[in-house]
Amino acid sequence: MRRKRSFGPTLVLASVCWVSAFASTTLGGELWTWTHEGAGQGTANVFDGGPVVTASSMSSPTSPGVGFAAVDRTRSGSQGATYRTAGSSRVDSYYDAALGGESLIVDVRFSTGYNGGSTSQGDHTGGEGGGSIWSVVEFMMPRAEIDWFVDVRIRQTSGFSGSTLVRFENVTQSSLLVEIASAFTDTRTLSGETGDLIRITTQIDGEGYFPPQVTLGFPTYESRLYTFFTVPEPYTVGLVLLGLATLSRKRRRT
Repeated sequence: MRRKRSFGPTLVLASVCWVSAFASTTLGGELWTWTHEGAGQGTANVFDGGPVVTASSMSSPTSPGVGFAAVDRTRSGSQGATYRTAGSSRVDSYYDAALGGESLIVDVRFSTGYNGGSTSQGDHTGGEGGGSIWSVVEFMMPRAEIDWFVDVRIRQTSGFSGSTLVRFENVTQSSLLVEIASAFTDTRTLSGETGDLIRITTQIDGEGYFPPQVTLGFPTYESRLYTFFTVPEPYTVGLVLLGLATLSRKRRRT
């Protein structure tokens, strides 16, 4: 799963929103140790003669998440026209009973879209906007092997466009684990050495334009990265091995 890869200069964003954080989760000892940096910006404008709305937000250095939302609307209610651009990046860690272990979750989202109203009687002014979200999450592998799930979903309609790039790297071993630029879902085992530094870099950009007086459609560009890593508890692994041994004995008897 590993392959050598060289990278160009790091993309630098002019941002209105940033955060860095350091945290750890303990369960009978320190397990997950991670850092998080994120930045984002967005604009929104419905064509009613008003000003362009720009997002502006800042989180405290100890926050595990960052987010922004630029929203412009003609009026409240189902007949109003609305343009919205929003993005967020969040890191969380907790015990997952369903998976039987401690999980680290990274969730990065971006959307830019227009809604002219839910019926033909809506304002339907048209609108435009766009923006971006960027984040870097780094964590140290608590074990040599951990379970890994990754899901990238993208939705794009006519008149709206964007790009999504997600990179998973083992910084310690200078290896690119996977690079994703389109819809992708997979379950893997992440192998390395205890203490290896893993980096997740996400960059999502999107923009759109919708003309006035068009009453059909709710155009959008939306993209989301959802990934989690799980360290099963020792007794969970033991139960799995016991189950396999029991199954093997039954097969030998038949």
